[in-house]
Amino acid sequence: MRYVKVLSSVTAVGLLVGAVFLATPTNAKQPTELEVKEAVENYFAAVKSGNVDAVMGLTVDKRYKSDLEKQRVYTNLLNEDHQADGKVLDVQMIDASHAKVAVRAKTKIAGEHDIVLPVVKESASWKIVIEGIKVKGINVE
Repeated sequence: MRYVKVLSSVTAVGLLVGAVFLATPTNAKQPTELEVKEAVENYFAAVKSGNVDAVMGLTVDKRYKSDLEKQRVYTNLLNEDHQADGKVLDVQMIDASHAKVAVRAKTKIAGEHDIVLPVVKESASWKIVIEGIKVKGINVE
């Protein structure tokens, strides 16, 4: 009889702890949001290091009709010390394959500014969509 009471008490405490754990809200990012954030961070790392192939693989650039044209422009930009650095401020998931990422970017030409980058999942990879991007200046040097 005493064994049954101990077992019941342990079970009740375990259920209570589990219920509290499941009911506790969390600010942890979901895996998909982390993947999107990582793709944007990888993009800025590739730009900073001048890795044209990586930049091309991480973007869907709608400004150019061919990959050859895109590669030529990217190579020229990255060779001209058009370096950029960026910090992800927020990731907003739109659906399972689209997101918006708020970034604080800093470039040699435009200074520091906030931008929102559309990101799309294409062939199991997250890529930044480059179109006409509105830029809100913070500290243009």
